Amino acid sequence: MFPKVTPKDTKAWPQLQEHYQKEMKETICARCSRPIRSVFSKYSLQLDEILFDYSKNRITDKTLGLLRQLAEESKVKEAIEAMFSGERSIRPKTGPYCIPPSATCPEPPYTATGRM
Repeated sequence: MFPKVTPKDTKAWPQLQEHYQKEMKETICARCSRPIRSVFSKYSLQLDEILFDYSKNRITDKTLGLLRQLAEESKVKEAIEAMFSGERSIRPKTGPYCIPPSATCPEPPYTATGRM
């Protein structure tokens, strides 16, 4: 079942808010007070040809820990697994797009080679 957790209802949310107010609000970026190479290697990730560079953001080890805690409490892993298993994340209760789970979708009016 798709988890229904609101991030604001977790224990990590107020901790992140407090961390921001007390420690990060006046910080410009992670690189500003440390050598660029060490910060880049610590706060970046490369997956194949995609580079995620977090080093230019307001981030510390504590920030990452709190974000991981928030993700765990919000059940992000379970949500990803549910999404990739084909489970619907949003089910409208009324309106024109409300399709009962037992309904079957009609075949589209085209074939693999083009429109009929």
